[in-house]
Amino acid sequence: MKRKFNTIEDCIHTYAQFSQDQGESGNVFFYGNTLYSYGHHFPLAHRTTNDKGENCILLNGRTYSNSTTRHQHITSSATRHYNQIVSFGMNQDTKYGTSVSTEEHQRNETHYIREFETIARNLATARKPAKYIEQARSLNDQAFEYFNFFSLTPSQEYQQAYQAATEVSEELKTKVKAQQAEILAQKKARAIEEAKEMEAKIREWIIGERQSLHPRPKIDILRRSVDQVETSQGVKMTIQEAKAIYLQLVRKELKAGDKVLTGYTVSKVNGTVNIGCHTFDTEYLLNFGKSL
Repeated sequence: MKRKFNTIEDCIHTYAQFSQDQGESGNVFFYGNTLYSYGHHFPLAHRTTNDKGENCILLNGRTYSNSTTRHQHITSSATRHYNQIVSFGMNQDTKYGTSVSTEEHQRNETHYIREFETIARNLATARKPAKYIEQARSLNDQAFEYFNFFSLTPSQEYQQAYQAATEVSEELKTKVKAQQAEILAQKKARAIEEAKEMEAKIREWIIGERQSLHPRPKIDILRRSVDQVETSQGVKMTIQEAKAIYLQLVRKELKAGDKVLTGYTVSKVNGTVNIGCHTFDTEYLLNFGKSL
């Protein structure tokens, strides 16, 4: 069993397969169900199970440093084929098993209460109250993903804090409604701009002008260098390894349940090819394979 990996990406992607208990690369390591950045003080992710037997990946919502933020981006991408839920209660007490403590639940709820309190103070003097109301609603949606997964009921303190962060006078409601329409239009315009920016980033990445892609494209892509093939999530393989997968696909020998490379599991081969956290368009893989 390989425990030392050449790259942080390989280490994190191996963690996301849950095929072994330990691994490390640079400042990232995992033990059991928990992945860490720099030390036990900062868990990046934790696999857990609720009372219904459902699994999820808890992603640490807190930040620490620029390099840890990069680790968080890679982790989010590498575990996106699981149910992902953000937690602000993770710390050095997050253990190696699958359970989540009552204290962690409480820390997570307290984080949202404090956020709502800050929003409520800003809302009281805001020229554009809709902006803060949207923030509060977005946070509430995020919090309830956590509450619902663990079958938790938010405290009265939470409910009061949320109400204060979204409540405006009758005379302001019309103004808020108009501002919300403006925010929606801005989001749509921004989405168009981000799509254009992503296209430019992909072109730069393919020709080697960009080392990595952030955010990751929803449908994964590949690039070839002299002696290797790399995925848009940073997983590298030799040309021969890539050819072997291509030939399996062409011969219709690749099937769900197969293991490729260092233990990545194939979960789907129909329209798209899903390998670990990667999702590829089948036709794209076939065309890329021909170029090899």
